[in-house]
Formats: sequence, C-alpha cells, structure tokens
Amino acid sequence: MTVDRNALKKWEKVREFALGLPGATEEYPWGETVAKVNRKVFVFLGVDDGSHPLGVTVKLLCDRVEESYRTIAPKRLIAELDAR
Repeated sequence: MTVDRNALKKWEKVREFALGLPGATEEYPWGETVAKVNRKVFVFLGVDDGSHPLGVTVKLLCDRVEESYRTIAPKRLIAELDAR
C-alpha cells in the first residue's frame, strides 16, 4: 500500500499535539496508537501508515483531541495546560 503523504503528515501533527499535552503518554494496544492521560485513552490515533486518511483539518482534529483530553485529565494537568 502506498502511503498518502498528506494523511501521514496530518497524523504526525495530531500525534505530536496529543503527546505534547501535560502527562500524555503513547501506547499501542491492539496494534494501533493511542494517547492516554492518567492511564485513560483520550484519543485513538489508529495506525501511522496513511491507510486511514484524515479528511478534516489538523486544527479541527487538535481541537477535538484537546476537548477529549480536558474531559478525562486530572485538574492539575488541565491547570498546567491552561498556564501555557
């Protein structure tokens, strides 16, 4: 399968954004990439081979990732994010 470079770039940007949030970690359950905070998944990133093209903007994806993060992150990590 040929990797769609635009999809891969978007995937990398969203991954970097998610992992840049306070306390975020990356794990690989079921062979896919997820980002967790406080041992809870806040975003499923799928696979990094471009096979799941992202049809929306990186900004929108990052907004949704942050919204999900804020729903489950401890208050101290949300305060750390807000202080940035």
